[in-house]
Amino acid sequence: MPPDPTTQLKKYFSGECSREEQQMIEQLLLTEDNQAFSAYLQAEWEAIPTNVIPDQTLAEERYARLLKKIHKKPDYKIWYWAAAIALLLILPLKFLFTGTELETITTGTGEHKDFVLADGSHVWLNCESSITYSKKFKERNITLKGEAYFSVTKDDAHPFIVSFGHYYTRVLGTSFDIKAYGEERPMITVTEGRVSVGGNGGVNYGILKANNRLTLSPREITLEKVPDTMQIVAWQKGEIQFHQTKLPAVVAELERWYNTDLVIANPNANMPSFTVVIKPNTSLDDVLQILSMTNKISYRQADNKILITAN
Repeated sequence: MPPDPTTQLKKYFSGECSREEQQMIEQLLLTEDNQAFSAYLQAEWEAIPTNVIPDQTLAEERYARLLKKIHKKPDYKIWYWAAAIALLLILPLKFLFTGTELETITTGTGEHKDFVLADGSHVWLNCESSITYSKKFKERNITLKGEAYFSVTKDDAHPFIVSFGHYYTRVLGTSFDIKAYGEERPMITVTEGRVSVGGNGGVNYGILKANNRLTLSPREITLEKVPDTMQIVAWQKGEIQFHQTKLPAVVAELERWYNTDLVIANPNANMPSFTVVIKPNTSLDDVLQILSMTNKISYRQADNKILITAN
């Protein structure tokens, strides 16, 4: 019996098919009449819960692969379906089809914002971060890039869902911090209540309680107790706190706070760790002097960047 096209497409867009299956499905999308693809999109749309924003990263990866093939074989029909893929899989589906107006709030280097959403939930946004959500906020869905702290108004009928990369959190009413910058491993820290954490393909990472912190990656999951969760969200007060933090993570954090390019001159060296509290309005030069007083690093200005050497 030939494989079911809908099942094949579901495996393809969830990243579960083999290389041979990927090639076969991409050829199908580019050459056939795409009735199977139409049926798949319709079925997926009807099956999506109203309180879930699908992850977009895997869709973007597959769309990029299709674009490479499209450039090799231009055809009106192919471009039509490529556009359909872009619209239906890269944009958040519920927002697209309901015509809901989106709101995006961003912060720049060294900038912080706090604001209240339509449901009464309070959000604090850390440096170089953004959240996107529906202006009416009926479904309480948010997409996060960077770091934010949420104090969620309780609503049993409408879960509060935050999507970030390949993961999401789901709560009814609680307070928690999500840190999800680029290539760094995402971290969820709960200060009050409970937070459910999930991921692509229906993965369930369980429920976090107060003083729990979960660090995620495709290869490793770390759950730990945090005695003082206020140190995690000290950035709300303008403080930078490092607790046994490796130098690369220190550098990444400082670059988000100060508009300066910091480069580790010897990245293959043994990286030192730092435990330090940096008070609000401390200059970068003062910060670097404090770190260098440990004799773990030295630093110097070089053109428009600062070179940091691990001792």
